[in-house]
Amino acid sequence: MDRQRLKEVHQSDLTEGRINQDFVDWLQTKGMSWLLVVLVGLCAYFAMIRWQHHRVNYQTEAWSALEKERLPSSLESVADKYPDVGAVAQLARLRAAEELMQAVQTGKTLSADADPQSKADLTDVDRAKYLDHADDLYSKVIAADDKSPQKTLLAVTALSGRAAVAESKGEPDKAKQYYTEAAQRAQDQFPQLAEKSRQRAQNVQDLSRQVTLPTRAELTAMAQKHKTRSNDSLEMDSWARELILPKD
Repeated sequence: MDRQRLKEVHQSDLTEGRINQDFVDWLQTKGMSWLLVVLVGLCAYFAMIRWQHHRVNYQTEAWSALEKERLPSSLESVADKYPDVGAVAQLARLRAAEELMQAVQTGKTLSADADPQSKADLTDVDRAKYLDHADDLYSKVIAADDKSPQKTLLAVTALSGRAAVAESKGEPDKAKQYYTEAAQRAQDQFPQLAEKSRQRAQNVQDLSRQVTLPTRAELTAMAQKHKTRSNDSLEMDSWARELILPKD
C-alpha cells in the first residue's frame, strides 16, 4: 500500500510539474502578446466610458445654455457651438427668430434689460434688419430639414415663420407660398396643423389688404359738410307743420 501511495504521489508531482512547465513555456511564447491584447481592451473600455461621460456632460451643457439664453445673438452662439446635440441648434435659431419677430410686433429694440421702458423705439431701418435676420434664421432651420418625421414640427414652424416675415414685409404671395409648403410638410404627421396652414394660405390675401385712412384735410371737409347740413332748416309741408309744431 505504501509503495502504491508513493507511486501515485510521484505521478501527481510529475503531472503538476509538466503543467507548470507548459504554462511557463506558454508565457514565454504567447503570454506577452495576450497580455498586451487584454491591456488594450481594458484601455479601450475605460476610454469608451470616459467618452460617454463627456458626451452626457456636453449634452447637458447644450440644453442648459439653450434654456438660459434670451438674446438672438446669444442663441445663435448656442446653435453654432452645439450643432450635433439633438435639435438644440434648430430650436436656438427658432427662438432667436421669435425674439426678433416679437420686437417687430412691439416696436421696441432688443435689449438684455427686461424693463420695457429701457428699450428704444424701433426705426424703419431696424425693423427691416430684424425681419431680414429672422428670415435668415428660419431659412437655416429649413435647410437642415432632412424630411424625417422627427423634424416635421421644426420645419413647419420655420415655414410659418417665413410666411409671417413675408406678411410683415407686405409680400402676400410669398406668405401664401410658405403656408402652402408648411401644409404639405405637416400633412402626414399632423393633418390638423396642415389644415390650419392651408386656411392661412387662403386668407393671407384678405389679411394683407391695406386700409386707407382719410387725411386730416378730408376729415376737416367731412366735418364742415356735416355741420352745414345740421344748420340747414327743414322744409315741411303745411299739413305736417300743423301736426308737429305747436300753435301759438
